[in-house]
Parts: sequence; C-alpha cells; structure tokens
Amino acid sequence: MSKTINININKLQKKYDNAVKNKIDVFIYDGNEILTSYAKYLLEYLKISKTRDFSLVSEGRRGQGYDYGEFEDENE
Repeated sequence: MSKTINININKLQKKYDNAVKNKIDVFIYDGNEILTSYAKYLLEYLKISKTRDFSLVSEGRRGQGYDYGEFEDENE
C-alpha cells in the first residue's frame, strides 16, 4: 500500500535544517519518519525539478525566499 505525502519545500527545509543542526538522523515530517540523509537529496531533487518546471526561474525570484542560481537545461 503506497502513501502519498504532500511536500511543502519550505517546511521540509526547516525540519531538515533543524535535524542537521541538532545532529538528528531521523525526523518527523507530516507524520512520517524521514531520514535526514534522504531529505538532503529529496530537497535537492525537488528544487531542481521545480526550477526546471518554471523555465529556469529560481525560487527567490518567485518570492519564496530561496535563490538556487541558474540551472542549464541539457536539451537546449
């Protein structure tokens, strides 16, 4: 049985940052245990995917408070 988790990048980032700061290996997000090491890669993936979905416009330029820089599209 698979379970869908809705992810708020800002909320996940805060939970991840807190876990790293406090040297916690596992934290709770939306009622689910998340490995801190997995969250790192999940956040990277989500940020890159979201940036690519919006024509290479970074989060900060859309007012979300993050600026991840520019990403080159391999297909261009």
